[in-house]
Amino acid sequence: MMLTLKMIRDWLKTLELGANNFYIGKLDNKLDKSIGVYSSKQTLNPYIALGGLASTSFRKKAITFLIHWDKNQDRTEQAALLFYSKLEEKTNILISGSKTNYIELLENEPIDVGTDDNGVYERVINAVFYYEK
Repeated sequence: MMLTLKMIRDWLKTLELGANNFYIGKLDNKLDKSIGVYSSKQTLNPYIALGGLASTSFRKKAITFLIHWDKNQDRTEQAALLFYSKLEEKTNILISGSKTNYIELLENEPIDVGTDDNGVYERVINAVFYYEK
């Protein structure tokens, strides 16, 4: 089973992040306290074990999370850091029946990307999910 953006979005809802809205694709209406889940623009090489596809036990999925919070920089940073720490501690989890062994965070903290056109602060977290195929 392939891990999808929808599966990851639905799993995020169980993490008690304080967000009111979770999106895949486009953030509709840019509501405060939202987290968007996107396919990362970073490309990953496919992993094929020695012995071919039949011997390959896991897949990788690169994800970008957008934390679109509010007009207070500190609250936005705190919300992003909470989210980051929850991802950091997760190993061997089930996401819609798909076992995810590890979440690799690609930066040492959420990236500050400034504000949107309405002055709402945003942060980005890039990660790679390693899951069983």
